[in-house]
Amino acid sequence: MFNGSASVIANGGTEPYSYWWSNFQTQPTINNLSPGEYSLTVTDANNCSAIGSVTINEASLIQINFELTNAHPPVADGAISITQITGGTSPYSFLWNTGDTTQSVEKLPPGNYTLTLTNANGCEQLFCFTIDIQTTTLVPSLPNTESFIFPNPTEVSGMAYLHFHSAGSQPWELYIFDVRGKVILHKKQNFRGGSTIYPFDTPAFSGFYFILLENDRGLQKTFKWLVL
Repeated sequence: MFNGSASVIANGGTEPYSYWWSNFQTQPTINNLSPGEYSLTVTDANNCSAIGSVTINEASLIQINFELTNAHPPVADGAISITQITGGTSPYSFLWNTGDTTQSVEKLPPGNYTLTLTNANGCEQLFCFTIDIQTTTLVPSLPNTESFIFPNPTEVSGMAYLHFHSAGSQPWELYIFDVRGKVILHKKQNFRGGSTIYPFDTPAFSGFYFILLENDRGLQKTFKWLVL
C-alpha cells in the first residue's frame, strides 16, 4: 500500500472552491498516492480556474548496518545491535518479534528473529536475522576428541546416534536445543576412551536443532542437526 499524499490551500477568487485531481479525487488533500505526477484544477464560485501539479517521489529504502553475536547454550547470550540506519525519515521506531521496541536486543537464544523498522512517514521495512550457536573449538589438550551425529538429517520419531571419539575417558554433558533455545534433552555421560556410539530418540517435530557437548572443564563442541 502506498502512503504518499498531496495537499493544496486555495486563496483569492470567490469561495467556495471545487477541486479536481487527475486521479478523480475532489478534496483539497489526497492520500495513499503512488509515485508519479498529479495535476489539479481548482475552480471558484465564478467559474474561474487555476491549474497546478505535484510530483510524488518514491521514498528511499531503509537500510541498516548491524552487529550480531551468536549464543553459547545453555546460556541465552545472543544479541543483535542496529548500529546505523540510512534512508527514510527519522525518527525510527523498532518492533522485534520478541516484543522489544529498542534499537538492540540482548539475551537471545539461538533462533530466527525479525525487526519491523518504521520511519517518521509510516513506511515499514522488515529485516530478518538468525542467532546461531557459537562454535567453540576444543583446546589442543584434547587433539583426538571428535563427535558427530548420524544420520543427519534424521527422520522424525526415528533413532539417532552420537558418535564420540576421545583419546581418554572423560565426563561430558549432552544438550539438545530447538531453534528457540529450549532444552529438549540433557544427559550426563561418561565417554570411555576410544569410540563410543550413544543412541537416542529424535524429537517429535521436524526442524533444526543444536547439539552441545560440554566436559567438566567447560570445553564445548557444538554442531547443527536437521530432523525431517
